Amino acid sequence: MSWKFLAAAALAGTVLLTPARAQDAGTYQVRNDTRQTLRCGLRREHGSRIDVFVLRPQENWRLAVSSLAARVLRCDINRIPLNVRIRPNVAYRLVEEHTTGMVVLRIAGGR
Repeated sequence: MSWKFLAAAALAGTVLLTPARAQDAGTYQVRNDTRQTLRCGLRREHGSRIDVFVLRPQENWRLAVSSLAARVLRCDINRIPLNVRIRPNVAYRLVEEHTTGMVVLRIAGGR
């Protein structure tokens, strides 16, 4: 056997043993349709680690994930926490209620 054959066989073996990259199962998407800059975070439903991000007015935030499990979105709005369970592959909007001025989460395209 030549050394080229052995090298090719070894390379082929490492390619077969390398796990395939996981395909993104879903995307979380939130848009800030308020006039405020919001500090938010996303965590797994029963998890403790929070991925923190800042949403400026009229800005979109997206996160691709490999799991279709729901997560909890938390935004601190004027010292009042908003905790909402959200699902991937659904576009959400943070909007201000006209009558109360409270910030609420809506499904994009909905009223």
